[in-house]
Amino acid sequence: MRGFISNLTDLANNLGSDKGSAMTPLGLAPNKYTYIYDLIFDAYRDENINFLELGLAVGGPEVDGPKDRKVIPPSVQMWLSYFSKAKIFGFDISDFSHIVDPRFTFVRGDAGVESELRRVAEIADGFDVIIDDASHASYHQQLAFMVLFPCLRPGGLYVIEDLGWQPSTYESILPKVPKTAEFFVSYFENRKYIDNPLLSSAFMARSNDLIASFAQFPPFDGAGGPTRLVVIRKRRADEHNRGLDTSTLLAKLYSSAAPCTRVFTSGGTVLYIDLAAGELRHGDAATSPANVIFVADAASTGSSSRGWLGFDNGRTWEPIACLPHRSFLASLETKSAEGTLLEVIQLERGLVGFTARSAFVCAEPDGRITLSRPVCSAWESFIVSEDWCTQVWPTETLRTPHMAAQSVDKLGVAATVAHPLARARANITSAKKKIAFFGPIQWSNGRVYYDLCKILYNKGYIADVIDYRKTYGTYINELVEFYDIIVAGLDTIHILRDIYGIPANKIVGISHWTFDIQEIIGRYGCGVFAELAGYGVVGQTLLWDSLTLGVPTIPKIVTLGIDYAEFESQVPERLLAVGCASSLSAKNKFGIEIKRGRLAKECADGAGLKFKPAGFWTGGNTPIHEMPKYYQSVDAVLVCSLTEAGGPMPATEAAASGRLVISTPVGVFPLRAYEGLGIIAPLDPEGYVKFTTDVLKYYIDNPKEFLEKCNKGKEAAKIYDWKFTVDSWIDLFESARL
Repeated sequence: MRGFISNLTDLANNLGSDKGSAMTPLGLAPNKYTYIYDLIFDAYRDENINFLELGLAVGGPEVDGPKDRKVIPPSVQMWLSYFSKAKIFGFDISDFSHIVDPRFTFVRGDAGVESELRRVAEIADGFDVIIDDASHASYHQQLAFMVLFPCLRPGGLYVIEDLGWQPSTYESILPKVPKTAEFFVSYFENRKYIDNPLLSSAFMARSNDLIASFAQFPPFDGAGGPTRLVVIRKRRADEHNRGLDTSTLLAKLYSSAAPCTRVFTSGGTVLYIDLAAGELRHGDAATSPANVIFVADAASTGSSSRGWLGFDNGRTWEPIACLPHRSFLASLETKSAEGTLLEVIQLERGLVGFTARSAFVCAEPDGRITLSRPVCSAWESFIVSEDWCTQVWPTETLRTPHMAAQSVDKLGVAATVAHPLARARANITSAKKKIAFFGPIQWSNGRVYYDLCKILYNKGYIADVIDYRKTYGTYINELVEFYDIIVAGLDTIHILRDIYGIPANKIVGISHWTFDIQEIIGRYGCGVFAELAGYGVVGQTLLWDSLTLGVPTIPKIVTLGIDYAEFESQVPERLLAVGCASSLSAKNKFGIEIKRGRLAKECADGAGLKFKPAGFWTGGNTPIHEMPKYYQSVDAVLVCSLTEAGGPMPATEAAASGRLVISTPVGVFPLRAYEGLGIIAPLDPEGYVKFTTDVLKYYIDNPKEFLEKCNKGKEAAKIYDWKFTVDSWIDLFESARL
């Protein structure tokens, strides 16, 4: 029930608002806007509406007043009293968060900053009334209209006050636009568009299609004069259908029951509709509205998944037309009113592509979204928030009913690192743990983490790599909240703990060699291992090293595996070229050279063979997903290291490729050599060169024995395929103490 209020004007006068008819306690002349407001707002008084006012009190920076002021805005109390059920939303450059009422929500921001206005747009599912009583600067008024008018519900009212006065402080420094009253009256009453760098002719044309009525009012003192107030009413749904076909098909498209999902690019940006241009773009997820969804077609069968990209206005959605040069709201072109029907193609690690007319949707570097690429690769890979999009085709085939397998650049997709922040903001759910590997995306460990992410995802986990070389700032907290555990090498745990403040009980530590155990003990003592969520080592010798160094926690042994099918290739017939698959040179923290790639070249030269290095840290820089091709370009692979982090992985990969492997007795290689994977060479430089050169010469002279040795190593490598080794990692993750 309403309390006793004769009318809105009396209420305004009692509360000291300049919207009423009496002089305010601050000596401000009345604007008498309540004369019209009481007429047009009365129907809403007992309705559950959303009411937004921009600008809550006089005396701000627009009149050279302080931004950090603390006053009681009379209009907030006036609206709360006048509307019995409405939710009142306020926006101001000053802080009014001290106003507490269950029906009032405040957002602080600058009306000249589009991203801050968009924060207002996102706090409610549309508004029934919007009043702009903010700075009154022309640019601010028009920017607010551009951002917020699309959020006005059908039948809603958009009001702009005090159009007869603009603050000189702002007008002199803001981008030049026409005066708001002059621009709106010219367009809506005289049907003449005045050139405007902010409100384009296309935007105004679309807005005009949505507007039922426009009214301008002079000052309410009876003396006449220039426009002081404008009121715009948006069409109700039954007044105008925006020119869209209302066929049974479109009725089905707009069904709220259809499954839908948010869409992010693999690089971490979000798809959104630029409301001013009606164009589909992608941008920073922190500042761009997440107003685009992918909506499934109910007619899709179990063997395919189809649907539309659509603009989500919070109540319904509108399909998007995707063309080779740009994508936009389908209603802008009646020929494409139903939008572009896309097929979803499953890639790997939860990535998907969208395709139609033998082309893929692409997130262009300049922010456009196009349907233009004949091949799906990195820029054509997307992350969705619902897993029904990723459960269509078998991962290994990568095909759609009408596209050839070569339409997917498998190496390009594999090299695409799914941005963990996009995964977190998509808020993907999983019945199993969500795991992040904090480490490299290159080198042998990068390959291990990639393989694990791919395999774990297929087993129902969410798994991603957080590149430890990048700086993540405050949004690391979003990642920590999203992922259940963070897996990190012992030598990188100090970054997580000391720089990002991540607690040890969120971290599963992995030891790749003895030095990282020594390093973490030196930093935190042996007690840190008991604090970790889990602790694993990549070989039996590291378990003994851990115990020898005094670590009381017994680690789980995890086995470094390979994707055998990816590396497997035909054994070479003769020994003609020698390779070195790791970096040619690297020094440890004591300045000691540990890779010693020069020894491999000496051996190749001594045996009269061609030398083909594939160094990651020197000139070669062979990407990890092109290593299978590299192994096929050589006939033998040499490992010359003084020490290795668990592996050496190139030895197992090269053996799987059918190549002769000769390595120093580092990491787990002695055991794998015993199993037939390769040949152990002496550790000292002179002994290594002499021994390895002699072995190479022997196999040059004995091609039959060379062929047999390569086949034996290839066979021995099979047991290190991930299907035999991944369970040790899953056991570690599942036993983590959360």
